[in-house]
Amino acid sequence: MKRRRITVMILSVLLAVSMTGCGQDNSSSSKTAETTAATTEAVSEPVNETTDASTEAIQTTTAKAEQTTTTQAETTEVPTEASDALSEAQMKETSKKLIQEYVPLYDGVCCGSVSVDESDSYNPDPERQYFRVTDSKCQSIADIKAIVENTLSGPEYDKMIQIMFEDTVPIYLEQDGKIYVLSVGRGSAYSDSWLWDELQFTNVTANSFTVTGKYIHIADTVITQSFDIVMTENGFRISNVSASQAS
Repeated sequence: MKRRRITVMILSVLLAVSMTGCGQDNSSSSKTAETTAATTEAVSEPVNETTDASTEAIQTTTAKAEQTTTTQAETTEVPTEASDALSEAQMKETSKKLIQEYVPLYDGVCCGSVSVDESDSYNPDPERQYFRVTDSKCQSIADIKAIVENTLSGPEYDKMIQIMFEDTVPIYLEQDGKIYVLSVGRGSAYSDSWLWDELQFTNVTANSFTVTGKYIHIADTVITQSFDIVMTENGFRISNVSASQAS
């Protein structure tokens, strides 16, 4: 009987200890879970704040970049009127070049003042005599037109072509594959004494302008003349020449 009581007591003690141990383990696990959850929450909140701040910063930077790009594009696409116009230096250089080409063209090829062979003539009627052109640059109508196209365009080109080839009494005739020029007395309408520093420019755009110049002619007479100059696919050309006026 005594042994049985002792055994029961021992079993009771062991059971109590076992139950006490299980209670401590559950409490510890609960506390560990609570600590883990708290830590996770504490860590998660700053991470979310940092991510939101970074995203906002990136969006702000992108918006500023887009605004800057748009501003630059608007500035590029809307040039000012002044930037479109030719400069005075450009107009002066272009005018001088074309006028120096026009003077010998008008006094020379356009008026029929070219080298000829007087022994080879063509007489379409008794009142007109043509001599064969020997100038190597003017051996066909196409050659002469090409020379004129190098300086003139538009109405002025058309006027010169009509005088040279299409008038009732043309300056040039093509006969048997040869070019003949009308034999008439010729003088010089111009001189080389242009007053380049007194050129005046009007009607200026990016592709055209009018230049008015003066030159000294016979007996020191000052002559004024204007030229309309336009841009073509081959460069600047004289499109119209006004009548000269003595002053």
